[in-house]
Amino acid sequence: TVTRGAAVTMSTALVALLIFRSHFILAALLGYTNVLVPWWLLQERCWEPLQTQRMATAHFPLPTLRQLRDRICAVCLDDMRLLSARVTPCHHVLHAYCLRKCVQSFHQCPLCKHPL
Repeated sequence: TVTRGAAVTMSTALVALLIFRSHFILAALLGYTNVLVPWWLLQERCWEPLQTQRMATAHFPLPTLRQLRDRICAVCLDDMRLLSARVTPCHHVLHAYCLRKCVQSFHQCPLCKHPL
């Protein structure tokens, strides 16, 4: 089966070929239905929810190198990395993904139950 991404890529190439051969109306119709509409749907169904999820932890600051030294995430027990960690108001350091899950599910720190 052809994936949606491959279909959009093939449609884009076909639109370019139709424009090159001066079939502008057919190129516009094909471009609208097979390239532009799927791009809008991708924006609506994927990017906007992802952006909303990222904003849930964006206001938590990044940790300093000192805060990350010899630390593991208390939620997933994986090693901490500088850009993937966040500091809670109660000064606990967690992965942004783990913190996001805690904020969405419980609205509190998983370690001390401080409201987030």
